[in-house]
Amino acid sequence: ILYLTFLLFMENRQKDPTTKTKFLLNQGALIGLALVAVSVLFYLLDMQTNSAASWVTYVAFAGLLFWSSNVYRDQYLGGYMTYGQSVGLAFRLSTFAGIILGFYFYMFLEFVDASLVDEALEQTYNSLQERVE
Repeated sequence: ILYLTFLLFMENRQKDPTTKTKFLLNQGALIGLALVAVSVLFYLLDMQTNSAASWVTYVAFAGLLFWSSNVYRDQYLGGYMTYGQSVGLAFRLSTFAGIILGFYFYMFLEFVDASLVDEALEQTYNSLQERVE
């Protein structure tokens, strides 16, 4: 999916601001949908409260942000990107991805498995009790 999105983007790219915005929206949506897919996979494997699953999600998110930043740098900034541009890009991509992921989690907790919140609270309570003892 990532490679096909990249190929489609390369065919239709231009250097005007609307194309940059389209890139940000597309890449943000791609990151959000990839994180939704990872979340669904962990739910199907019953690993949604596992800490290793959280680390896999963080690594996937960081990797996709890094990849998107490199593509943006090469396509729109002539191969150079300042720290401020990188932070701004990561913020915008994360915002779009977060909107998609937030919508998914709302729908998931509202209609699929509302008990997940109770399980997470119970797990947190148990881990805090172990630290106190």
